[in-house]
This record gives sequence, C-alpha cells and structure tokens, in this order.
Amino acid sequence: MPYIKLKLAGINKRFPGLRTWVAFFHDICVAVLAWFVAYLLRFNFAIPSEFVSSLWHTALWAIPFQALIFTGFGLYRGVWSFASIPDLQRIIGAVFIAALAVAAVLFMFKPLGTVPRSVLILDPILLVLLMGGSRFAYRAWKEHSLYGLTLKRGEPVLVLGAGDAAIALLKDLARSHEWRVVGLLDDDQTVHGRELLGVKVLGDISKLPEFADELGVRHAIIAMPSAAHQTRRRAVEIANQSGLAVLTVPAFDDLMSGKVSVSQIRRVEVEDLLGRESVK
Repeated sequence: MPYIKLKLAGINKRFPGLRTWVAFFHDICVAVLAWFVAYLLRFNFAIPSEFVSSLWHTALWAIPFQALIFTGFGLYRGVWSFASIPDLQRIIGAVFIAALAVAAVLFMFKPLGTVPRSVLILDPILLVLLMGGSRFAYRAWKEHSLYGLTLKRGEPVLVLGAGDAAIALLKDLARSHEWRVVGLLDDDQTVHGRELLGVKVLGDISKLPEFADELGVRHAIIAMPSAAHQTRRRAVEIANQSGLAVLTVPAFDDLMSGKVSVSQIRRVEVEDLLGRESVK
C-alpha cells in the first residue's frame, strides 16, 4: 500500500490535471448510473422494451449536457480530500440546474425518446447522493489512511473545558501526530457523559487526578480562554497537584483577532494566573 501511494503521488506531480480528469470521468459514470437506476426504479426493475431505446437515446445527449453544467459550476476546482458543506451545496445547485435544463430541452425540442416524469425527479436525487457521497467517502478514507495510525500513537492528553474553544481545539488536534485527546473535563454538569466530536466529557475538573491515573495521562490542556482568571488558576493548581504538565490555548482576545489559532498550545505563563495584566 505505501508503494502504491508513492506511485500515485508521483503520477499526480507529473500530471497535475490528472485528478481533475479522474473526478470528471467519475461524475460521467455516476450520471450514467443515476440515469439507468432512475429508469429501473420507475419501472420496478423491469424496463419495458419500448423504453429501453429511449433510455439510451436520451442518455446520449442528457449526460454530456449535465457534464457541461457541472463544469460550469466549478465542481472540479475543489479537492476531494477536503470535501465540505460548500462543496455539497455546489453539487446540489449544479444538479438542480441540470435537471431543469434537461426537462426544458425535453419539453421544448422533444428529442428522440420519451422520458417518464418520475425519472426526471429520481435522477437528480440519485446524482446528489452518488456525487456527494463519493466525495465525502473519499475524504473519510483519506483522513483515516493518513491519520488513523498516528492518532493511536499520539501522547494521551486531557482537555479541561468543553466550550467553543475546546471544540475548536479538538478539530485542530484531530490530525495531530503528537496529541491524542482521551477525554474532556468541565464543571458544567449538563454536558457530563456527552461527546464532543467523538470525545467524551468525563466529569468535573476536580476529578482530574483520578482520570489522569486511570487513562495514563501526563499532560493537560486548559481550553477555557474566556473563563475567569480564578477558574483557570484553579484548573492549573489541580493539574499541578496531579503532577501533570499543564498547557493552555492562546488568550481569548488573540483568538478573536485572528493573530493565532487555537491549536497553538503553549505552556502556562504567569499572565494566565493573574487577575490583571502583568506589570513590566
């Protein structure tokens, strides 16, 4: 498998537009499949002989027509490894316009063959499911193949806090080779037992020592940049008493300004423990 991946990487570097053509060819095949399956569903998997010829006659012009619209919507400018909601929205828009255009051509010009109305409804639904599903499935496979093994080898760490900063931190550390978040601790009892991005909120921050021993954790990250200084100071004291190395995310003002990201964790400094700015 590593050898195959290296060969594919070399091919992609030599032919930088190859992925675009592969994605385009994939969507052509998906469009053919969706058109054919739409007919099968319409006729309960027993297509009458008189509709078989119309299936292929209409597919010969409808599929290239759809492909032209897909290209115009920029479906092949994105990278499948980073498929996201905007990509799905773009697919839905392109498929919707293509469905309207195909229906309009059938109504106005009446090319060879008659297409059942239900096929015109089923086809775009199948297209969205197949085109969007394949992109997200590829992203899931890619992320697992790249990070699945390294996540198991990362240093186990507990995150103190279960708010927005903790969620952002979990997203950033999901691909980290260095850290593996094994649990969250927060004093808000309403979130105890729940999961954030697959990581469970274990309990109160005061229970840090017992969870650290149970999970074999040597580091704790304080992800409460907007909390009061007393709350953060207490969390640091509990972590220190547990013999853990304490890290924290950047200050809330720095995060809001965009100067740093939440993944830029650092050692706890004296300013984090004061109730005011330090005097130089």
